[in-house]
Amino acid sequence: MRVRLAYIYGLKDPRDGQIYYVGKSNHPEKRKKEHLENETCNAHRVEWIQDLGQCGLEPELVILEKVERENWQEAEIYWIARGYEEGWPLINVHKGGGGGVCKPNYDFMRSYIRPDLWERFEALSIKQKDQICFETALAMMESYSPFLDQKIKQRQYAMHSLIKDELVFIGQQVATEAVALGGT
Repeated sequence: MRVRLAYIYGLKDPRDGQIYYVGKSNHPEKRKKEHLENETCNAHRVEWIQDLGQCGLEPELVILEKVERENWQEAEIYWIARGYEEGWPLINVHKGGGGGVCKPNYDFMRSYIRPDLWERFEALSIKQKDQICFETALAMMESYSPFLDQKIKQRQYAMHSLIKDELVFIGQQVATEAVALGGT
């Protein structure tokens, strides 16, 4: 009986020789071509591949491991975890083992969106949800610097929980307002 194989592969940047993405495919050359032609799921990977293309380059395919198709999930999870442990600049958005399912997880936003608006948030398009996440993070980052500067000037260095509470409050205000407005 012939063993059917799956391949855990890495996409390596030819400029620095580092692996930036780990994935699984039954046909890795074909999968690499798909990454180069049409990707919309992982914005970081798309941006990286486009950046390479502007330099006249493309990622190099590296086979990390051949596994029986029934066991690929564990191997992909292992290689992604190993990459993070070894300091690879990975742009994977999932821990692996998901079979190419690309559904962003927005559960982290529960800290910022009032419970009565959560269903409304979930009903928004991915693009709208991403915009709300972006606006929330941006508002928190913009608020962090002046807030921290003020605390440093006042010599209140041990204010980490207060800073975090203030940033979460700002995030909650921005996210709640955006969801209430329908993600526009």
